[in-house]
Amino acid sequence: MAQNILERIFCKIFRRKYEIVSFPVCAFGTNNVRIRALRDIPRHNVRKHDIGGSVEGYHNLSQFGDCWVGENGIVCGKARVSGNAIVLSRAKVHGDAKIKGQAIVYGRAEVFGHAKVKETAEIYGQAMVYEHALVKGRSYIHGDVKLYGNCTVSGKTVIRDKSKIRDLAVVHDSDISGQTIVCNDARVVGRKICDKIIFS
Repeated sequence: MAQNILERIFCKIFRRKYEIVSFPVCAFGTNNVRIRALRDIPRHNVRKHDIGGSVEGYHNLSQFGDCWVGENGIVCGKARVSGNAIVLSRAKVHGDAKIKGQAIVYGRAEVFGHAKVKETAEIYGQAMVYEHALVKGRSYIHGDVKLYGNCTVSGKTVIRDKSKIRDLAVVHDSDISGQTIVCNDARVVGRKICDKIIFS
């Protein structure tokens, strides 16, 4: 709430980064609208007047920093993109999810629920991050990966293929592939794992 008030004041005093334009887009039963850049955002190769992806309202994308929703990216519900993060391609961010820092969500990836993606993490392919999952550090999540429950993925971690990380599991500085499942309160640190089930 306080952050939204601060942003409104900021927008009145300083130059806004983007505006909402009337190009309706239907997403998850909501009437999203497109955004248009009001200034260049070199970090994401965005030029002034470029049309971006779709949001449900100004609450979905911060006016601060260089964050952006690229063409065909969708952000709706109470989800929020901030910092220098970007959502693009056909990626979807909804629910109460938070994308921040320099995180990137793209491809057909989906982040929802109360999930958080931050720092320099990348989510792409058809990966799904949901419930209360947290992805941070220099993590790369791609393929048909599913991260859910209260799991945490951090450090220089790569998770790919059809792997699942769930429950209270923690994965740090590891390479997870195949159909690996890391669940319960398992801790995986500095390991390379393929096609295994790790409970604890």
